[in-house]
Amino acid sequence: MTYQIVDWLISYIECFVMLVVVTESGGRKFEEKKQAYLLLSFSLLNAILVAVCNQISAFSFITPVLSILYLTVISRILSRGNFLLRISISITTMFVILSIDYILMVVFCWIYGGDQFSIAFNVFMTPGPLRCLYLILDKITDIALYMAARKYLSKLSELKSRWLITLLFSGSLVYLITQILFRAILSEDYIQLYRASILSFLILILFFATLFLLLLNTSAREHENVQKQLLLRTNQLMEQNYQMLHEDMKENAKRLHDFHHHLKAILGLAEAAQNGEIQKYVGDLLSISYKEVHLCRCGNDVIDAILNCSAAEAKKQQIYFQYEVNFTAHIPVAPVDLCAILGNQIENALEANRQITDISARYVKIMLTQKKGFLIFRVENASAENPFSESGALKTRKEDGNLHGLGIKNIQDTVNKYNGWLKNSYDDHTFISEVLLCVSTV
Repeated sequence: MTYQIVDWLISYIECFVMLVVVTESGGRKFEEKKQAYLLLSFSLLNAILVAVCNQISAFSFITPVLSILYLTVISRILSRGNFLLRISISITTMFVILSIDYILMVVFCWIYGGDQFSIAFNVFMTPGPLRCLYLILDKITDIALYMAARKYLSKLSELKSRWLITLLFSGSLVYLITQILFRAILSEDYIQLYRASILSFLILILFFATLFLLLLNTSAREHENVQKQLLLRTNQLMEQNYQMLHEDMKENAKRLHDFHHHLKAILGLAEAAQNGEIQKYVGDLLSISYKEVHLCRCGNDVIDAILNCSAAEAKKQQIYFQYEVNFTAHIPVAPVDLCAILGNQIENALEANRQITDISARYVKIMLTQKKGFLIFRVENASAENPFSESGALKTRKEDGNLHGLGIKNIQDTVNKYNGWLKNSYDDHTFISEVLLCVSTV
């Protein structure tokens, strides 16, 4: 009776693991405690169903099918996954569980009985110490595999319908093949059993390899799409920010210019009234209030905005800022792409200068050149240390290394978009970032 209880307990653990896998693949519905309670309860019902079915036949091939249907239906209560996802994962999970059972059974039979497979099989199928050992190791393997694959389960819900359909049919096919292989265990033909064992290993390895590559590819593409959306949104925000700051600077320059004329008018009135105090006061204001603001006006609003705002920022941080723009025609580059390249180049240059304690050594020099079908962005800046790591990658100076990495990737992705190249170099405390874009001009 003790061994029979162990059998039931192992069956319950197996049902629990399968239900958890299917549920986590689609995303759980309830908070943690309630979800755990429901999982335990429904797993018990599944274990009872399996026990009843196994009483009908010593080795029931109907039981796994009923268990798959049970998992698909019950997981609707516990999971947010759709029907296609749930049934695909249910079949796949059952295939993996049964394959592990089969492989371990073959190994145990070989170890225990050698060529006497049928005898060894009967020993491990009969309740007793050896069967308990086999079942315990079998379920430990299942749990270990689940723990290893757990972080990938949520990725299954991101698979498109065509991939789920592929998974459903391939899982069903290998499940049927596995069932045929299970029947081979009952055969006394050693050669047939040996071939079935080798074939089962190959099927299992190929299936897992295909599934792993599928998930890996999907995860990578999803990550790339999210990153592209993030970079695009970042560029759009940069463009809006530069444009707003640029408009503010132009408006302030205009008001300052008008204010200068107002002061001159007041000075004229004071001179006419021969009021010496007012003349002196207004004269002092004129000497300190008005300074000609030289704004970049290259013909491209986005470049003007980036350079003017960066120049103002550099002035606040006591960084010498020099630029030269030689554009002779329309620039066929999207505003967000200009921000992605020039905005990030200058941002990185200013960041490098902020690390330099000697204010007199701080500088940024920018050269923008247009030559026939090419645009060249060259940004040179002072650098306190070599920004390249031993592997040749750029090191971040920022606290948030992820954002810095996105900036570099932003430039590279945009360069690739225009079939250009990016070259970064460092020599004697000088860092140079050069970008060439291939464009057609009009």
